[in-house]
Amino acid sequence: MVFGWDRKIMGADVSAFCESCSMHIQEKTGFEVCIRPKQPPDMFHMLENIGEHTSVDCPAPLLAAGNCILAALYHLGFGEQALAMEGRREHPHHLYFQRRKHRTYEQVSQGCDVPMSPRFCLDGAEASAVKSVFVYRSPAGAKILMHIVRDGKPHCVAVEFAGQDKVHVKNGRMGFSVTRASFQTIVDTATYVKPLVFFFLAEYDEKINSQLASSEDLASLLEMQAAGDNGDDGLDLVIDVDDNRDILPMEAGEDESGAEEAEEHITKVADEILAAMKVEVGKWLRSAANHQIKAEEGVFRCPLCPFRSWPTQQSKSRVLQHMQKHHVQGKQYVPSGTKQLKVTIALHDCDQCRRRTRQPNLLKRSAAMLRSTVSPPLSSKDMNIDRHIRLVLTGHGPQYWNAETVFNPSLRRVRNMYYTHEFAQMLFQDILTCDAKVYALHARMTARFPGEVSSLLPRHSRHWWPLIEDVFSSGKVTGISAQLAKELLDHEEMQAISIDATLRCCLPILGQVHPRASKKLKDIAVFAGEMALTRVLTCRGRTNAVLLMDTVAGDDSEQVVKSLTANLSAAALAHVQFVSVDNPSYKYWQALRTVCPNLQVMMLDPTHLAMTFEYASSRKRTPGSKALRAVLQKLSAVDLSADARSWGLVHTGANSRPLTVEERRVRNQIEDRSMRKADAAKILNSLEVDKRFYLRLEWIKAAKALACRYRISHQCIATS
Repeated sequence: MVFGWDRKIMGADVSAFCESCSMHIQEKTGFEVCIRPKQPPDMFHMLENIGEHTSVDCPAPLLAAGNCILAALYHLGFGEQALAMEGRREHPHHLYFQRRKHRTYEQVSQGCDVPMSPRFCLDGAEASAVKSVFVYRSPAGAKILMHIVRDGKPHCVAVEFAGQDKVHVKNGRMGFSVTRASFQTIVDTATYVKPLVFFFLAEYDEKINSQLASSEDLASLLEMQAAGDNGDDGLDLVIDVDDNRDILPMEAGEDESGAEEAEEHITKVADEILAAMKVEVGKWLRSAANHQIKAEEGVFRCPLCPFRSWPTQQSKSRVLQHMQKHHVQGKQYVPSGTKQLKVTIALHDCDQCRRRTRQPNLLKRSAAMLRSTVSPPLSSKDMNIDRHIRLVLTGHGPQYWNAETVFNPSLRRVRNMYYTHEFAQMLFQDILTCDAKVYALHARMTARFPGEVSSLLPRHSRHWWPLIEDVFSSGKVTGISAQLAKELLDHEEMQAISIDATLRCCLPILGQVHPRASKKLKDIAVFAGEMALTRVLTCRGRTNAVLLMDTVAGDDSEQVVKSLTANLSAAALAHVQFVSVDNPSYKYWQALRTVCPNLQVMMLDPTHLAMTFEYASSRKRTPGSKALRAVLQKLSAVDLSADARSWGLVHTGANSRPLTVEERRVRNQIEDRSMRKADAAKILNSLEVDKRFYLRLEWIKAAKALACRYRISHQCIATS
């Protein structure tokens, strides 16, 4: 008994599944049943059994995976053209082949200057009304590229009808010779499993039976891809596509960066826009529309398609027939592809924002816009143009360009997006102006460009960050960074630095737990220890210039020293004399002294006292925290008229002067809060934040004023 099989049901091991089914039937019924998977007819196996096997010559470059069309052309007498196309390394077709490892028949036809006529049956075939077979009457000497499926991959072999009722089939370095009748039997059997496509290497002038396919549909077959591999013995040629749908290779996109990229290719249109396009198509299909279609540049052009047109020798009714067949609701009235649909949506968005009167002309306007930017224009026979155009971000806004022009060295490609030097300059300026906020950048870019194309800009931040990274890692920008680093050294910016590490930026990283999680959770995390990037370390200079921003595993002294030495030069570290940190310690001091030889002072960063104060109010600014920040700002003020001798010795914790009687009295008022609120407000309002505290008594009075005026805030408990 022979049964068909479904991979989704039986799993990966066919034999094990069949054996388990046989055992189950025997247990239930007592019958011994042998179950095996259905074996589809194999073309090469039939050729070996019926035909004469020969060895043929084929150059090694044409045997590479993906070159099966060129190898077939070589066997049919077009070897010079095939080798010439394979050797053109700088041509866009070869760059396409390098990325995707396959070629299309249209590319090979253009690159080798060999016309191809695709057909579903052999030349002169007549469909039988009784049997679903074809009677083949190909003339002697006919040369055909036969498109088949080989081990789940599209493949191409050479077929030549020779004299004396012989047919030669060649694939790689294998050749077979069979009679015409035998070849007809083999093709009929193989067509039962998977339809074959024949590409004739000559003009095909005979009219095609309309029941098979229209000329437009047949011309679209040139876009089929073939990517065979001649490294095996060629026996597993035909597979059952329905039974193996989950193992068939999917068409490769411009970029294979994940499923989120694939979502961009799905364009959904609102019912309102669909209704407007339906009205527009109906307007052209009415009888009076026949008079609106006029010859332009010697062709009758479809006004709703970017490039589809017909010569004036043909009837004008071809345009209306095309609209009736292709501009239908099933294709969202846009048969040219999703990219024209995106332009249509962008035009609709622009009309809505400008409050324009709604008119049924979206398709016509979108087609005209694509014709104005795609240069050189595409073939008039191309209806689905998605694979032939690319979105390019230019200084005049997003535009769709011919795919053959995007290989220009002046363009940069990031993932699946192209951009020009002018757009990169705009991006560099605007992202700095917007403080590296992507959504503000998108709004600024939208205001820069015309409204008709602004909706074509990327919206999600995941599309913008690769562009930003590519621009800021360019040679020009890195040169500017090196120049700024030299300027910082010249201005002694590293003389006083402030080091801080924050947690919040690294919390969304997957695969690692919260830095304050338990040891048990940390041990089972994917990234733990030094592999877990839990903090963003920042280092600011004397004038708050950002000297360093790096991701580290922790804020301990070892990690800080490692990051400083990796990101700052030895000359910059030699300039460091004063360091402000939020966790000063003797160990921290000793670690920094190993890389900063001129380090003199380590101090507590005064800003962190205010941050700890705000923890009690859920990290929100309060009147008390604002007053505290004003007081702490005086500790960071600079007095150019004073020198080191004006301040005395550096405080080490062991050389403090005892408090005077007045200082002790004022300090006690901090604890008992006996100061009047009016006096406290007077002290706080008279603070000059740009001037330092010159006396210790002034600092104690300011702290006393804070404690007395904001008593409720001082009663809160902040975890730190």
